[in-house]
Amino acid sequence: MIQIPQHLNYFMIFKWTDIIEILVLSTFIFYFSCWLKKDHQKKLLPTFYGICLLFITTHYLHLTTLSSFIFSFSPALITIFILLHQKVIQKNFVAAKNLKPINLQKLDWVQSLVKTLLSAVDSKKEVQCLIECKDLAEEFAKPGIIVNTLIQKDILDYLIDSSQFNTNKFLWINQEGLIKAINSEWNLPEELVLLEDKKLSDWEKNSIRISGKLDLITLKTCSITRTFSIIAQGKIIENIFTDKTINLIQQFIKKSEFNHTNNSIKERGQNL
Repeated sequence: MIQIPQHLNYFMIFKWTDIIEILVLSTFIFYFSCWLKKDHQKKLLPTFYGICLLFITTHYLHLTTLSSFIFSFSPALITIFILLHQKVIQKNFVAAKNLKPINLQKLDWVQSLVKTLLSAVDSKKEVQCLIECKDLAEEFAKPGIIVNTLIQKDILDYLIDSSQFNTNKFLWINQEGLIKAINSEWNLPEELVLLEDKKLSDWEKNSIRISGKLDLITLKTCSITRTFSIIAQGKIIENIFTDKTINLIQQFIKKSEFNHTNNSIKERGQNL
């Protein structure tokens, strides 16, 4: 007669149907718990574990009425968990769907802009440029000749080479590469007094003040050194070569878009 090891005797009390039921139930609880764990707002998982623990406790303490009550209402409780969790997922999905991915924002126009401005240096033309990021500059600048066309090298060349182009004024561009106007001028309120620094030009002084208040970038070429000056966040970076200028402008725009996206997520989260 075959002797069954003593430590296996315990498992002989289970039928094969019991084993299947235990496996199915354990699998359900495991995957349902993993699903609830994704909700970081309502913390549904600890509540679910608490109800399971309460059911086991009432069963082993032979609290028949309470145990039967929990068992009878377990489908309703699971449905409530699903509805609460699904509502959070739906809100997050709607918020994410309405956001514009930063990585998909095309910044090829920056390279076209910088290289065209560098070409203008060969004609001894020093060009000044205002690039809006997330803030509009209408309050502090006024357009000269309205253009409203996307940046293309041939269009930029035509505008800069035209007899109407005034190098003492500036190009006005938004963060999507739209040329809003040429021959634009600052329209500063009286309380914005120029910085008292003889080493800086009026353009640089105004740009430093405005970029400290608004999310924008100003750019200027130097025909002597064939380099660029960038002013952003109230600071000036001078004598930058072409590739570095392109990288810096793109970084400023991406950072601005990133900060704006984070703020949008926070606002939507508060409103949901």
